[in-house]
Amino acid sequence: MLAAAETIGAEVSEFSVGTAFAEQAGGELGHHVYVVEFGEGIEDPARVAAFVAAVDRELAKRNEDYDERRVIARGVGTPVVHAVAPGTFAAWMKSEGKLGGQNKVPRVIGDPKLLGRLLQFVGAAPR
Repeated sequence: MLAAAETIGAEVSEFSVGTAFAEQAGGELGHHVYVVEFGEGIEDPARVAAFVAAVDRELAKRNEDYDERRVIARGVGTPVVHAVAPGTFAAWMKSEGKLGGQNKVPRVIGDPKLLGRLLQFVGAAPR
């Protein structure tokens, strides 16, 4: 995440990543789904696309299995990144009753329902 952010000159404030399995991806390959809150906010679609490409490259470089699965027909699809405005994760955690105390933004979300609630909160359709 940090290496990918460096490539576009951005700072990541918060993020979560989960998985959209093929059956949830509407016929597309399953893929990683990132919700990323950049420090200064990123609205430029070209910068977000460059970030997606950098995340994909870094995952392939650091994980041989991922690299192989990205090129086979029934492998893993391109990551999907939803860039959100600063403060989004604090608002989401509050809506989940998890703001403050010992609660932290989940970095990896294994529960599809929780990922769905996050995506719904940020106004992103799962794909």
